[in-house]
Amino acid sequence: MSYNKKDIKFIRFGDLSPIKQSGYKKDTYHSAPVNKGFYAFVEFMIEPFLLGGYNPIGTKYSKRKYIKDHNGNKVIVGKFHEDINKPPVDEWDDHFEWIINLEEEEMENIYKKYSKHKVLFYGTEIHKNGYIYLHTMKKPKRFSYKGEIWHHHIEETPNHLILKRSKDWVLTDFNTFVDSFNKAVFEMVKDNNVWRRKADLNLISTRNKQYSKDIFEVFIEKI
Repeated sequence: MSYNKKDIKFIRFGDLSPIKQSGYKKDTYHSAPVNKGFYAFVEFMIEPFLLGGYNPIGTKYSKRKYIKDHNGNKVIVGKFHEDINKPPVDEWDDHFEWIINLEEEEMENIYKKYSKHKVLFYGTEIHKNGYIYLHTMKKPKRFSYKGEIWHHHIEETPNHLILKRSKDWVLTDFNTFVDSFNKAVFEMVKDNNVWRRKADLNLISTRNKQYSKDIFEVFIEKI
């Protein structure tokens, strides 16, 4: 599985103008490599947590929305055990053992039915009535960019092709980024023993096993 340069498009929720990064001086994996620019993701390798994707639906910073069926109802994919005492509402997200999800075959059918949304989630938010509903990301900005780019693929990038280093980031030209990105995707798929078509790579983090895609965030200084 590999991607050529014309396959690569980026997404972002928010403005595409450079933003002063308040967390630049912090020395963490996700703190910005320079003090001005913006974060983005390759469109089919999204980590929703880093996009504010796990903020409760309906709140100011949430990037998600419920998927409705043809009758306008939310699509149920799970619920709490009815015969077990439920933990407090504010602790539901930490108690997945209390949840009954649909059988795997039923989930596959649901994913096929609603696959047009491409990025599907369940289990990250439980409604106050105890049900878990299928949801997706709101529509982000989708854009092309072929310039220099900061990324986390340090081990996949030859030293002589690295233009700059900062914390857990390296700056390279676009062609080098694509090559390093392909190596990182291959390693993730191999290590987790999963395979997905290009359009389905975001579903890797929506099934019973969770695969973090933190390493696929990028940082762009300006376009």
